[in-house]
Amino acid sequence: MTPQPLAVVRDVEASSRWYQATLGLQNGHGGPEYEQLMFEGRMVLQLHDADAHEHPHLSLPTTGPSPVVLWFLTPQFDEALGACRTWN
Repeated sequence: MTPQPLAVVRDVEASSRWYQATLGLQNGHGGPEYEQLMFEGRMVLQLHDADAHEHPHLSLPTTGPSPVVLWFLTPQFDEALGACRTWN
């Protein structure tokens, strides 16, 4: 079994840029509705637009935080933390 986490987001392209800049992930299959983010040739995260019409069961809560926790282990923790602090 291979985990394939999928996060539903409001802006796939902006979210993809954030994960790439913060964690050093690479674009595997990008677009405005769906993205696969890669690390060392393996897909580690999928991003899906909350409003994509072909998947109406995927949605975000209308208020409050998303009920999802994504956890990444990286040996470059200090660099990733620094990238989070400087991300605009």
